[in-house]
Amino acid sequence: MDELIDLTLKMHGSFAGILLLMAIFNYFFIDKNFEVKVIKKRVRMILPAYYLVLSLILFTGLVLLGAVQFTNLYSLVVLVMIIAWLFILVMSIKSYKKMKFLQKEEIESYIIFYKKKYILDTIILFVVMGLGYSLGN
Repeated sequence: MDELIDLTLKMHGSFAGILLLMAIFNYFFIDKNFEVKVIKKRVRMILPAYYLVLSLILFTGLVLLGAVQFTNLYSLVVLVMIIAWLFILVMSIKSYKKMKFLQKEEIESYIIFYKKKYILDTIILFVVMGLGYSLGN
């Protein structure tokens, strides 16, 4: 059982690191000089991979909770991770909905929202990973 917990914990941390790198990469992936079609194409290319890594984080987190028989469910670290995961997912959905109906006149406001979203994702991931490594067992 300890091997399962160790392996899953390493995978969980690795996927969180990959998501952090993706958030940093996504910040620089869109520029104001792009046309609407290019922005939509790039966002549609990025989001499936972003959602995949988010789902892998959720899956490995649930495996970890199951391995410890949900005894740590109400710890501060786990609750912060769940809230952060939900926030990142909701903001990604909002970003996609805004992009879906994006018009030429709204490009600048969308890019500002997009960049703020990924800055916020990066900050949240740094805080949660730091909290996990410092307070986690």
